[in-house]
Amino acid sequence: MSVVAFPLAAPSPDPDAIWERATQVAGQLNALHAELVELTAEAIELDCWGGNGGVRSPEHWLALRAGLSPATAAQITTLARARDRLPVLSGLVEQGRLSLDQAAAVAGRVPAAYEEAVCELAPLMTVTHLRRIVNRYPLEPDEPDRAEDASKTEEPTVAAAPLAFPTEPTSRVPCPCSGTTAGSCSGPISMPPMAP
Repeated sequence: MSVVAFPLAAPSPDPDAIWERATQVAGQLNALHAELVELTAEAIELDCWGGNGGVRSPEHWLALRAGLSPATAAQITTLARARDRLPVLSGLVEQGRLSLDQAAAVAGRVPAAYEEAVCELAPLMTVTHLRRIVNRYPLEPDEPDRAEDASKTEEPTVAAAPLAFPTEPTSRVPCPCSGTTAGSCSGPISMPPMAP
């Protein structure tokens, strides 16, 4: 009589190990995105993104050279252009503490005056939460190009009324640490009062 040996079942993967590895890969991806932002900023500063026949913009250059989608290329160029205007955000990107999507949500919407308060929360929030927070406030990013473009128009502009910002988040803002509303959160969700 012979004994039949069955193959041993493969050990089940350790969820903690998978989570840890995913976190490491995400950190590496953040660092590589930061490097691409830096290279894009250099290309914009030196005006060396064009000249290859038909390249229309830094975004187009990135889409061609790096194989990126137009949306991803736009995020990278937004961050590259905001480096001097938003130094705290740029530091978080360089450290790999923010993903490309998190950083672009802040850079595309938050003026320099509110950068520090938003960047304090940004690493703790998902992209969806961060977009909700920055879109709740009627802010316009303070880009120098916009001011120059506005001065070139012949139509008179109407001054906007001063904005009133809440000093505490409303109960509809979800908490990133517990999923509850911000009013019942014990985590660092409240934003400091915003200066006018």
